[in-house]
Amino acid sequence: MTQLYQMKFFNHKKYGPDIIHSEWSADLRHILWVYNVLLAYPFKHILEIGPLYGASTVAFIEALNQGANFTVTLCDVNITDHLRKLVDQSGHKDKFNLCEDNSVDLLAKHPKQFDFILIDGDHGRWHMKNEMQQLFARQWTCVMAHDTTNQISDKWKKWGDLSGPAYLKRELQKRFYCIEDSLVRKNEETERGMIFATEDHALYLLGRKLYYEMATHPLWPL
Repeated sequence: MTQLYQMKFFNHKKYGPDIIHSEWSADLRHILWVYNVLLAYPFKHILEIGPLYGASTVAFIEALNQGANFTVTLCDVNITDHLRKLVDQSGHKDKFNLCEDNSVDLLAKHPKQFDFILIDGDHGRWHMKNEMQQLFARQWTCVMAHDTTNQISDKWKKWGDLSGPAYLKRELQKRFYCIEDSLVRKNEETERGMIFATEDHALYLLGRKLYYEMATHPLWPL
């Protein structure tokens, strides 16, 4: 995994603004980071916690389009019609399992199953502590999580306690190789933060290279 890697892109516009640019969705830049990580490493079993309308799920679909070979479990307490339609029309419906469940309960039912986990679900600290207990009790190769800075809490205080992802970040940083992108960029909300964590040093070096390519790319007007 020491090969040179060129950041790859996909046509996000075909998915429409309701999915990619929803207020609650990860930024396109961070979705592309996830997409490139998926292409760079042979993950087999993926879990996405909190897919909502499917903005980040698009990264999994596009990686499958490029020949990646993995299964994806999408876990949310409310599976939206947007998400069901996205999966149905993906061309890879057989690779997806939609699970309408609490993430803590799901993780408790499936020990040691997932090697890549993307977290963007319940942002409350109490929930995140329980979710984290399940995460740290199992083996996994890579975790990525969204909204990992305090900006998310300050901006949307009306939604209550949203400090969970920042708490998760601090705990990940104590135990694993981590990279976070939270730069302020014009016309983006990447300051909300996305973290990449792994205990695999070679994967960390590759993830860091992908981060630098992603972080410095002008991106717009893609």
